[in-house]
Amino acid sequence: MPARIIAYDYGISERSAAFLARSTLSGQANILVERLSRIRKGTGEPVPVIFVAHGLGGLVLKNALASAGESTHPDYRNIYNATYGIVFFGTPH
Repeated sequence: MPARIIAYDYGISERSAAFLARSTLSGQANILVERLSRIRKGTGEPVPVIFVAHGLGGLVLKNALASAGESTHPDYRNIYNATYGIVFFGTPH
């Protein structure tokens, strides 16, 4: 099965007003879920996903998956259902 690797930068290094406006953990998680749903749209069967997250990104990911799992939006639920594993590095749980 082919693999696709996607890197996500949630903008922690940005110092813009746009970053500050969406800098809450839930705000970052919502942006991540929306972007993942666009990437996965139209894939049909849930292709297995394994996430690798570091530091604060792990907290963003946990919040994003919790939100996707509670969502009634089918594309968001697809992300949650396709998640087969998560590896956390230096994430402050």
